[in-house]
This record gives sequence, C-alpha cells and structure tokens, in this order.
Amino acid sequence: MKREKILSKLAVSTALLFFSGNFIQGKAEEEVEYPYYNNGNLNVFIGYKFLDKDWEPVDKQKEIGLRFDFGKGGFFPHIAFDVFVSSKKKTKDNKQYSLDTTEVRIGLRKYFDIFSIFRVWLGLGFANIYYDVDVEDIFAFSTAEGSTGLFGSYWGDFGIDLLIFKHFDIGILGSYSKGHLKENNEQVEIGGWHTGMFIGYSF
Repeated sequence: MKREKILSKLAVSTALLFFSGNFIQGKAEEEVEYPYYNNGNLNVFIGYKFLDKDWEPVDKQKEIGLRFDFGKGGFFPHIAFDVFVSSKKKTKDNKQYSLDTTEVRIGLRKYFDIFSIFRVWLGLGFANIYYDVDVEDIFAFSTAEGSTGLFGSYWGDFGIDLLIFKHFDIGILGSYSKGHLKENNEQVEIGGWHTGMFIGYSF
C-alpha cells in the first residue's frame, strides 16, 4: 500500500470519527461527572516505532496515528479503534531499503481517573498489520507486501493524559504490537514498540 493512499485514508477517517464523536456527545452529556468528558476520545499521535531486528536497517521509524474510542465511561471499558502508520528509507551497503507499515487496531480501552485533571488507561485487542518493503541496488529491485490478517496480531497500550482545556488534553503513550508473517520463506515478526505524544479531544 502506497504511503500517499494511506495518509489520505487517515485524513478521511479523522473527519468521520470527529463528526461521529460529536453525535455521541449529544446523546450522552448526562454521563459527565468529572472535569473529563468520559464518553469518548479522539487523539492524534506523533512518535516512533521500533520493529524487530529482522527489519534492519529500517527498524526504527517515525510514526503517526489516529486513536478513537467511545463508551459510557465509569466501570465499563471503551471500544477502541486505532490506525498507526510508520515509514523509513535508508541506504546501506549500496542498497536502498524502504519499509512502510500500517496497523489497524480494534479492542477495548479502560480509563482510570486519578486526579481531577489526570487520568491513565490500559488497552488491548487485535490488529491487522500491513507492510510494504522494497530493496533496490544497481543490479536488481525486489518488493513484497502483505498483512497478518485481523486476528493474526495483537496490541496493548498504556498512557497518561492531562486536561489542558475543557475538552482538550495532551499526553504520552506507550504501546506494543506483535504479529507473524513469512518473508523469503522465513517467519518474521512484524509490529514492535510504539512511543510518543498525542493531543486529543474528549467528549
């Protein structure tokens, strides 16, 4: 999957999720008991992804993401839907390496209010991890792409956020994902550690 198509789909997803979040907010204002609006969250993530060493020299990548979850808050966890996109190109030993990955996640995320303007969360679920890898030198060009399938990989995340305005917050995130696929007739891991910051809208 080409990076331009992925970014355009991510932009469309952001718009759709924003409007769906406003609709849910209108249905559930009576649930608010804290400074946080605990019916849902829409976050934009910027950070890094660290893949397994099998993917050197493109195993350390810049990453962007969109995180969305909604629910009633309180005791029950939220339903989560996330998309993360990462990419890197690097030349080594006269070869040009390029790797793009996209993770589409679905699962549950539970929030815990610690103080009036702080909260932490834990999340987990399944993921479909797509990849597109190219290797090029002056003599040859090779490419491969594929995915793990929705139930072929899993993810977990944790983090903390701070309420800075009535509906807006910032925070830090740590996440891990893992899946398996075959590359050159060998089984390799795809996924990795994700870390970075986000800014979000709570409703």
